[in-house]
Amino acid sequence: MSANENAHEGFFKGFKDADELCPEGYRYYYVEYMNLVGRVRNSILHSEVFIPERGWVFDEDHEISDRIIGYDPSEEPGWRMGNIDIMEEICPIARDEAAKLIMSLFEG
Repeated sequence: MSANENAHEGFFKGFKDADELCPEGYRYYYVEYMNLVGRVRNSILHSEVFIPERGWVFDEDHEISDRIIGYDPSEEPGWRMGNIDIMEEICPIARDEAAKLIMSLFEG
């Protein structure tokens, strides 16, 4: 068994199926150039990202929320919110698509 298969098997022992991996009640997002799946339940301030070695974790770098609101820290104060270029980096996705993307992280 390859190291990648071991990681896949070890991680998924904590999840019964794709429905448990990506439960209902969340909005799911994808940042393609980062290959990053995120989710938000009630507030973008509490967004989570999926890290293969850890599962769902708090988005401490604000990768999801910054893109949802278009926050660009490189802009001058007063012009940092609502940046269309930043907002176009994120795409809302369906729950089943989120599960497929996550599972693809474990494939060679």
